[in-house]
Amino acid sequence: MEKERLFNLFNQYYPLSDALKEYMGRVLKKENAVKGQHLIRAGQIPAECWFIVKGSARAYIDMPARQTTIWYWHPDEMMYVHSGFCSKTVTNENIELLEDSTLFSLSYDAIPKLIRLFPAFYKIEFALKELHQQELLEQNIDLKKLNAEERFVKLFGRFPALMNTSFQKDIASYLGMSPDTLSRLRGKK
Repeated sequence: MEKERLFNLFNQYYPLSDALKEYMGRVLKKENAVKGQHLIRAGQIPAECWFIVKGSARAYIDMPARQTTIWYWHPDEMMYVHSGFCSKTVTNENIELLEDSTLFSLSYDAIPKLIRLFPAFYKIEFALKELHQQELLEQNIDLKKLNAEERFVKLFGRFPALMNTSFQKDIASYLGMSPDTLSRLRGKK
């Protein structure tokens, strides 16, 4: 059932053949993970990406004396570190689960074989990466174009449950504001 949900997600980008579904059923590994678990830490070489079925996660980087949240993921999204995944080099990012989660992992090494055996998978992979790049660009533009209140409203319009799963200081760092500003904006809501 959960794999079917994932296949439905992929079908939005390109129709999956039964053979591709069967093969992916073998290479995707289901993981039930707990809140606070790190899927990867800075200093490691990424070995896999994940598809989040249930739960949420954040990517963050360690800064002197604090952490800065750079991304949030929610159900039906592909998770991977932005630095190091494609180049198979050490990443400077961490991915932490914000709640108990159900994931499917796909090893980095399985992707070229999937594409070789099923060229349609390249279209799916490309579409998912392009979507994520567009979202990253939109976030970057929002940080420059929108004021603090507009960024707050936009984020919680898109992910209303985020305040229940993430620490206020992490949300504030993602939005490029102080925790006090976020607290003030929450009070106005």
